[in-house]
Amino acid sequence: QIPGLPFVDLQTTAGSPSDSFDNYMGVCDAAKDESGPERVYRFDLDKDVDLRVMVFDRGMVDVDVHVLQKEPTTDQCLSRNDKEISGMLGEGTYYVVVDSYAGDVPGGAAGEYMLVVMAD
Repeated sequence: QIPGLPFVDLQTTAGSPSDSFDNYMGVCDAAKDESGPERVYRFDLDKDVDLRVMVFDRGMVDVDVHVLQKEPTTDQCLSRNDKEISGMLGEGTYYVVVDSYAGDVPGGAAGEYMLVVMAD
């Protein structure tokens, strides 16, 4: 749960309790292999917000950030990026997913990251 904005979390995808999101549909690139472990964050907006979501990874870690709407399923993906997503979101429930990109790394390049979510 993201209790409010701005929000910062230093975390790791290694050992995450979730590893079920492998590809993201919707407007996101379904060809990207996100089969490594992920962390899922929920937040609620009570008004329109110009949102900025940034993820910073370290070393050989390769995590990507995704914004989902309504429910945490891969067919609800609004946007994905390697480092940053920004744009206007309306009132409602959303999810930020930090997912380990697999690419050439079996199981994904999991590891430490810092997530920053803020209103511009």
